[in-house]
Amino acid sequence: MNITITRKSRNAEALDGILSIDGFKLCDTAEHCATALAEGTYRIVRHKCKQYGRKIVIDAEKALELFEGLDGTENPVFNVKLKIAEIRIKLRDYDAAKNIYMGLIKKGKVDENIYYDFAILCGHTGDKDKAEALLKKVIQLNPKFAAAHKDLAVLYLDSRLFDYAKDEFEQAVALEPENPYIMYEYGNYFQMTGDAKKADELY
Repeated sequence: MNITITRKSRNAEALDGILSIDGFKLCDTAEHCATALAEGTYRIVRHKCKQYGRKIVIDAEKALELFEGLDGTENPVFNVKLKIAEIRIKLRDYDAAKNIYMGLIKKGKVDENIYYDFAILCGHTGDKDKAEALLKKVIQLNPKFAAAHKDLAVLYLDSRLFDYAKDEFEQAVALEPENPYIMYEYGNYFQMTGDAKKADELY
């Protein structure tokens, strides 16, 4: 997730690393955590950190507790609900994560990245129809979103809708011809349609 650095949150990048769900790094001091957030959430974060001690390991459950404590506050650093969704996914609580995404979308004013992340979650949990609809929304909002074209193509490929898959792969390749993930999946398309030589060229 990209973090917007503001004058009030000079340590936002540090916080994102400290509270990352990828590895759950050691939290530094309570003060460090607190100053990484906007002034409006300072007391909440400081209080949460003190509950765990001066140095803590943020695991998924504790991170979830911390971020849910922030939910509803004004926070210019990042969208707290998205962080909660990320942690829910880490905990494999997929339904809760989906509810968060649906809630954000209902409120409106979300960009294509929110739709894309939700689409990936739906695809991962087997809800292919929902994933397809969301990826189409991403492309509607940003026709140059190469990964969305690629992932939509993969959905079509899984359903053996080869013509649709080919069209989406071609658009993805046109947008990012050097992207190895796109080229690998495009190779799978050729493998499945009987052109093993072309597939080998792309792998």
